[in-house]
Amino acid sequence: MESLNKTIDVEFSDAPLTDVLDYLRKKTGIEIAADKKGMDDAGVTYETRINLKMKASTRNVIRKLLADLGLAYYVKDEVLQITSLERAKATVTTRTYYVGDLAQATDTRLPYYLSKLEMIQTLNSLVEQIKSIDPQSWKDNNPEAPGTIVFEPRTMSLVVSQTAEFHLRLGR
Repeated sequence: MESLNKTIDVEFSDAPLTDVLDYLRKKTGIEIAADKKGMDDAGVTYETRINLKMKASTRNVIRKLLADLGLAYYVKDEVLQITSLERAKATVTTRTYYVGDLAQATDTRLPYYLSKLEMIQTLNSLVEQIKSIDPQSWKDNNPEAPGTIVFEPRTMSLVVSQTAEFHLRLGR
């Protein structure tokens, strides 16, 4: 994911997609795999011609390249997976974020039940802030969306199932 932040300069003129992907692999060191089914769904082949000239982060170059083709990507096991928009949106990664230090930050002068109520309010506020990053990517706002978030009290963690890009935006 960190490699996606590097700035690159690309210029492709009527280049086949396969050559573009090879160039990006060599230039960035990122392992790239294309999902044949997803490409078929979008009507894209390895011979599809690419015209693109830009200087930006690797992430933005790849996003632009794929968006022009009706494709998207997700990261799985440190491999950038290229597929259709629909398949990428449906692919989620589950990560756990420890929030015990935030949840326990309550006023010890309060009775136990009020202290617990304060903790619940803090957690609810945190969850709402996280969901505000991309509101339509959460199941409770959009039944078609892949994102879920649950508080696990035994580990004092938020269990977030969301796209790899979303986790990156959370800083992990």
